[in-house]
Amino acid sequence: MDLLRLGAVFADLRRPRPGAELVGTRLCLACLDVLGVSGAGILLVDADGGSTSFGTSDAAPVDVVEDLQFTLGEGPGLDAHASGHPVLEPDLARPTIARWAAFSPAAMREGVLAVFSFPLQADTTRLGALDLSSARPGALSSQQRRDAVAMTGVITRTLLAAQSEVRGDGLASELADSRTLRFEVHQAAGMLSEQLDIRAADALVLLRAHAYAAECPIDMLARDIVTRKLRLDEHAAGGA
Repeated sequence: MDLLRLGAVFADLRRPRPGAELVGTRLCLACLDVLGVSGAGILLVDADGGSTSFGTSDAAPVDVVEDLQFTLGEGPGLDAHASGHPVLEPDLARPTIARWAAFSPAAMREGVLAVFSFPLQADTTRLGALDLSSARPGALSSQQRRDAVAMTGVITRTLLAAQSEVRGDGLASELADSRTLRFEVHQAAGMLSEQLDIRAADALVLLRAHAYAAECPIDMLARDIVTRKLRLDEHAAGGA
């Protein structure tokens, strides 16, 4: 990516857009424009290993990638974050390395055939990963890989700059959006914890397992629990 184009990306991100997309969404849309992939998503991982989506390009495959990684606890972005190196799989149907026993078939059922993840990091600080996906198999070109690395720099600097303006242990408003942090999922896990008298962490595992088994987006399942349209304890009791 030439410096002129990189500067245009920065300028676009700083340009006010009344009622327009969140910063995370705009970053992902910029990735689509620059990289020519089907979808892009930004995965954030905290110090305890908890993950959340900072934004997606609103392309269906990327929403699938981010939701599956959150639900299943495995996938390219989590691996890229853990290793600090890009994770590239140009053909999920014929992988170069056998991995993601649950993620790969689920992603392919939704039309995701190739995934490429690049870690977001500054010095020794790791923030998460930039997830790219394609609706057809095939490797990234050398130029696409270089541009993806450049975009991870843009995203990382944007995240660090936003958080640097916040005092204490609070989160920048860009990072604290309710959609981003999946408040309903954690609220639903808290309700399950009380209903079943189990730890909140175990309740989240149960919620994820139920979403995967039912092939239901975890956010939709959580909303049904929070609004009391569904009680998972009744389902658990019925299956015992």
